Amino acid sequence: MCIRAIQTGVRPPHGLLLAYPALNLNMESASPSYLLSLEDMVLSHSMLQLCLTHYLRPGCDPKTDPLLSPLVASDATLRLLPPVRLIVGAKDPLKDDCMRLADRLLGLGVNVEMKVFEGMPHGVLNYDVKFGLPEARQMVDAGTQYLKDLLRLAN
Repeated sequence: MCIRAIQTGVRPPHGLLLAYPALNLNMESASPSYLLSLEDMVLSHSMLQLCLTHYLRPGCDPKTDPLLSPLVASDATLRLLPPVRLIVGAKDPLKDDCMRLADRLLGLGVNVEMKVFEGMPHGVLNYDVKFGLPEARQMVDAGTQYLKDLLRLAN
């Protein structure tokens, strides 16, 4: 959404909180953490493939389209992003792409912070329920704090 806003001259939001986002839909350039999908019960390799099959319409190219794969956005575009906060589990197949984005944004001077939660898989926010994973509450709390920080920065 932010990249599209930047491309069309619309003011992007004041900040982004991204929870284990899909930043690279090009499966030909999969990262090492992508191998975790071979064992991940929520975001398995077959589920990733199924999602891509139904999400990408013919003619779309995640190798070059930053609206599909924000990691391929130009430096000039990424520099215009508002402050970014990322949260992801250490066992999430999307973790390495989150780290790549954070590293790239840091290098471009964008205000970015990232928290990685040890042992947590993809979709961990879904487990912040009674008898769920206590660590999920930690991720919710971190996301809440990040939102407060972003709102403070916006003022």
